Parts: sequence; structure tokens; C-alpha cells
Amino acid sequence: MGILIIAGFSVVVVTIYNRSQLSIQEKMDLKIALPENYKIVETFGMDKKIGFRFMHLSNGKQVLRIYNLKDGSLANEIILE
Repeated sequence: MGILIIAGFSVVVVTIYNRSQLSIQEKMDLKIALPENYKIVETFGMDKKIGFRFMHLSNGKQVLRIYNLKDGSLANEIILE
């Protein structure tokens, strides 16, 4: 009986330790090319991506761009009309 209690306690301790390691974030040095003559209206984060909603300064046209955080590449672009 005592062995089962110790084993169960060990599993709980290891689980808590592993989950605490997931919350540590590494510093990322990422450069993203933003479109010219646009201003950022909104930013949002997703699983491993970051999104920006831009508005053109002269005509008000809006573009939604989603970038991969791993390498800064453009994952998707949506033109909002």
C-alpha cells in the first residue's frame, strides 16, 4: 500500500515539473517584412503564428497577414474588401 502511495506521489511530482517547463519561453529574434504605406490596426497571436491587420494609409484598404513565428515567413495573406 505504501509503495502505491509513493508511486502515485512520484507521478504527480514529475507531471507538475514537466508542465512547468512548458511555460518557459525562449527569446526570439525575428524580423518580419511589413508592407509599405500601411499602418498596423490590430495584432493577434495564435498557436505558433502571429497575425497583423493592416490598413493602407491612402485608400483604407485592409490586409490580414499571418506569419510563422519559427522563421518569420508569411503563412497567409487575406485582402479584406
